Amino acid sequence: MNRRLIFAKHWLFKKNNVKFFDLLSKLFTKTCSVKAKSFISSLKLTNNYYKIYFKKLKYPLFFPKDIPLHSLYRCVVEIFDKRNWHHYEINETTINSEDIVLDCGAAEGLFTLKVADYSSKVYAIEPLPQFGRYPKH
Repeated sequence: MNRRLIFAKHWLFKKNNVKFFDLLSKLFTKTCSVKAKSFISSLKLTNNYYKIYFKKLKYPLFFPKDIPLHSLYRCVVEIFDKRNWHHYEINETTINSEDIVLDCGAAEGLFTLKVADYSSKVYAIEPLPQFGRYPKH
């Protein structure tokens, strides 16, 4: 069943403190995939990876094809959409050209790729093996 329908059904039949207009806002907001695609310039399947170019980044991201694209889209929104509650770069964590960034739990590496363009150096640590086997480009 569609997640939005599940959300609406829960709102109708369960006790909750969500206001009606908040419900409408949630039901009619753009989906994560629609938001994410606005930041992507191209996405191509190459062997075991998707090769993704972003409108604001110089280098591509390689994303394993065995991980659902919805997971990628969530990450893209977190990294690029400043209105997302999980957006990393806020006033208290501004990164500049003298900074060395340590990305612990780098996952797919999108944040690492983004800040590599404007920081002094970036170190990325990720324990999941499917994110550590990227092709050389």
